[in-house]
Amino acid sequence: MIKGWFFSIFGWGTDSMAVYVVFLSLNVDLGYLLTSKIYFTSLGYGVLSFLPAGIGVNESVSDFLLVRQGLDFSIASSLVILTRLSTVWFATVIGVIFTKMALKQNVKSNKTG
Repeated sequence: MIKGWFFSIFGWGTDSMAVYVVFLSLNVDLGYLLTSKIYFTSLGYGVLSFLPAGIGVNESVSDFLLVRQGLDFSIASSLVILTRLSTVWFATVIGVIFTKMALKQNVKSNKTG
């Protein structure tokens, strides 16, 4: 269980750092902690919605929280889209690629074995 917690903390830290870098790339510096709070709050609401990847809810909550910080809606929406691409969808694409590789390797090992 402790090993699982370490992996989770590392994963969450990587996600929050990716989000912070996305924010910095658009010249928005709300600070690492506030950026992480906004990201994980919207992620939590998305999970509670029981929709796949919290689609719609996650974006709406992020936009709402970013606009409350004084950002224009267009910048906030751009941040949300780039954040989703660099976290959820990036991991999804990597997972699909590695799954295809694993399936090919499994098929090859079954043919030779």
